[in-house]
Amino acid sequence: MTIKFYEKEQVIESYELSNRNATEAKRILKERGLEVSSSSIIKIWKDLGYLVYKSKGGKREKTSKAICEEDKQLIIKRYPMYNGSADLAAKSTGYSRSTVRRVWKAAGLIGKIKTGPSDAYQSLEDILEK
Repeated sequence: MTIKFYEKEQVIESYELSNRNATEAKRILKERGLEVSSSSIIKIWKDLGYLVYKSKGGKREKTSKAICEEDKQLIIKRYPMYNGSADLAAKSTGYSRSTVRRVWKAAGLIGKIKTGPSDAYQSLEDILEK
């Protein structure tokens, strides 16, 4: 079964609403009239690099996909574009807010004093040159 664009958007939105729980996401989607399997939900989340919990003997085990360098650069470029708003950057990239913040922190963008967009662009150029 092929998942349509609209359905995929709903699966992405269900990530935060379900607290990263595919079974809960499936229930939320069913209430919206969408039949999507838990395995399809998990696959979409993993493809986007979202942190997914996998059940192992009743315990939740974290699994995640490494972010490729191109996607890291894309996320870093979103910092000045959205004036440091991880929520907006997450929506535009498909990564979770925490992933966006983690990439920004690793790049040294978080914690800097922002005085305006031009300062952010200067910092970004310095970081991308490294």
